Amino acid sequence: KVQKTMKKVVADLESRSELNKAAGLRMSSRSASESLGSLNTSMATCIESEDFIVKFKAAHDRAKQAQAKRKYINNKEKASAGDLQARVELGMMYLRGEGVARNGDKALKLLQAVHAEDPGRVPRQQLEQ
Repeated sequence: KVQKTMKKVVADLESRSELNKAAGLRMSSRSASESLGSLNTSMATCIESEDFIVKFKAAHDRAKQAQAKRKYINNKEKASAGDLQARVELGMMYLRGEGVARNGDKALKLLQAVHAEDPGRVPRQQLEQ
């Protein structure tokens, strides 16, 4: 994105320079200096924007991880109390690695246990995948 913006600014400066040459005008050092300053400002703005985007994405990822961890803890507590749906969700979280390290064995054990108690809640076809 930064490169695209920079190319646009440079192309704009080059086209101004070509127009001036065609008109028989020379760019003054002041005008060239202002154009260079504009280019530097554009570069700084692009870099700051890119830095902001990187920081925003990192913060968003941390928030998603924290939310997944809270969901995992909540489902684990409910599953310990016998909530079958929480056990299914917990198994799926283990399967996807959501809020907890991915663990296919734990996921399968949880889902098989739920299937044994309530086959309609976790169909056999889902267990075989």
